[in-house]
Amino acid sequence: DKYSKGEAEVEDQDKVLELEFRLFLDKCGSVLGLNTPPTRLFTALGEELISLESMERDAEVYVSCGADFDPPDGEKNARSKLLFDVSHDVDKLKTFCSAIAPTTYVVSVSEVKRHAT
Repeated sequence: DKYSKGEAEVEDQDKVLELEFRLFLDKCGSVLGLNTPPTRLFTALGEELISLESMERDAEVYVSCGADFDPPDGEKNARSKLLFDVSHDVDKLKTFCSAIAPTTYVVSVSEVKRHAT
């Protein structure tokens, strides 16, 4: 025999898990009325799931037909508001610094990576 009994059982279990994942994605596509079956599953934070075992109970998940994770519009709007608020706060700091010490000051803002859409 090429495989021992234990190795064959692990391989069979992996095939069952793959099938379970595929069936879950197919069911999601059917429920959502997608023309193309989903191939990827993501958590609400954008972490890709490769099996149902890693999915938490009652978790909010997103399916994709192959594209990378793209947060819903509400999350994009919240992110844009946060960036605006940070920018506004930096402007306030600049004004405050120039009012208390009219000498040269430096405000450094590290790059904020935006999710490409």
